[in-house]
Amino acid sequence: MRVVPLPDGFAFFLHHRSSIGLALAIDPAVSLAFDWSEQSRVVVVEGRCDRVSAVEADAYYGRLPKREQLAVWAGGMEREGVARDEIAHSVAQFADRFAGQLIPRPTYWGGYRVIVSEMCFRQASGDGVLDILRYRNAGYDKTWDVRRESA
Repeated sequence: MRVVPLPDGFAFFLHHRSSIGLALAIDPAVSLAFDWSEQSRVVVVEGRCDRVSAVEADAYYGRLPKREQLAVWAGGMEREGVARDEIAHSVAQFADRFAGQLIPRPTYWGGYRVIVSEMCFRQASGDGVLDILRYRNAGYDKTWDVRRESA
């Protein structure tokens, strides 16, 4: 899975038939956590996922290196219980299949955008107190309500 920060949220790309893709089809609520332990900082983003358009998925897929496009076709990291050699063999088969041509994006692979409802920035201080800035989407005019907390 790849995560790409975008002006309208965060996007990530994967197989729609993967365990994550299937879970998102049932419940699109997500949380993303970015941990900078060495700086005693954490950022948590919460929201819901919407699929990106086919045009946007095609554009992102088209920027991937050819070997990664072939891995998408072969199943790559999304296949559990499959030996690495078997996946490598599948990649080689798809390389032969698409030799000398552009590799199209498979319809079962695409992206999701996280529509952010809340972001929380946490930083520990030397005295053990946690400083927290919580941003909540106010839902109008793309404005945010900001609250400072301590723990």
